[in-house]
Amino acid sequence: MGIVKTSTSDIHLEFKKRSIGYLVFITTILLTHGLCAQTTSKDSMRELIAKNNIDTISQIRLIKFPLATTYFIYYPESNINYPESNINSKSGKGKIGMNEYNFTFQYALPIQDKKIYFYNKIDLSVFSYDVYLTSTDLGFQETYRSLDFSVGVIKVLPKEWSLALVFSPTLASDFKDKLSSDDFIYQFSALAVKRAKDKLQYGLGIAYTSRFGKLTLLPLVNLTYKKNKWLTSVLVPTYMSQFYCFNENSRIGLSANVNGDYYNVCFDAIPTTIDLNKASYSRITIGPEYQFKLFGDIYLDTSIGIAVRNILAIQNEDLKEELSLDVDSKYYFRMGLKILK
Repeated sequence: MGIVKTSTSDIHLEFKKRSIGYLVFITTILLTHGLCAQTTSKDSMRELIAKNNIDTISQIRLIKFPLATTYFIYYPESNINYPESNINSKSGKGKIGMNEYNFTFQYALPIQDKKIYFYNKIDLSVFSYDVYLTSTDLGFQETYRSLDFSVGVIKVLPKEWSLALVFSPTLASDFKDKLSSDDFIYQFSALAVKRAKDKLQYGLGIAYTSRFGKLTLLPLVNLTYKKNKWLTSVLVPTYMSQFYCFNENSRIGLSANVNGDYYNVCFDAIPTTIDLNKASYSRITIGPEYQFKLFGDIYLDTSIGIAVRNILAIQNEDLKEELSLDVDSKYYFRMGLKILK
């Protein structure tokens, strides 16, 4: 196989080629789900409840509801050191470049006197990377996609409590072979939140998620606190942020976010008799973030910082790691748009 090298222009060109398909997909989702969302009145829209930030109907929400979000993350080329394994006779060095694209649309509709809400979310993610292994003079490029379709129920309870139960069937694959049951994973979350004061809410929960690169059962701790112009938002262990809000239209702060997925793949870039059919990817991004209103309910969100705990591993059918493409740390740049209600 010839050498594959990554450059900023190559990544941008590849993303442009795929953007038409993404746009058609996103437009279809927006038209379908927009019809559902528009059946509610303006009062119901003000009371929408997010999966990770649930408010009771008796108080104003502490943060706006993200009806739709989209972002693109670019990671510059980084050095890698891969260990000896069954498919590598010796350890070696190389380079890797990555990028991510994500689109999310979600809503909550009242179905019983504003005490029970139906929750629905569609989450499309695309993860691409290309690698050049210096020691073996081998280059290859891979693209993995995941489609998360979440459904759930949010129940408003007495004494300012709320409970959200969400089930998320997820299609995660490289789509090289025909779809099978191995391409699907099943995630869920349960989160109970109490609105303690006008400016404080907290909660506990549990999640079965692939954010850390494999399906893991995790405890959740939720905290949202707003004092004057400062906003603290936490969902341990996946998200933490501290923002200074200039006004309702702009804010600046620091955030840390864990994201990842577990893909069913047909990895054939390296000649081997071993069946390589799983890919584990996860990273933690930490950096300053700036969000400001463009017009209407549309906001621009940008962030630049460092990504740590960058895990990318190819596994065999016994889920044993055969190729590690981990990076200690790397820089990232993210830009996205949000529709906030």
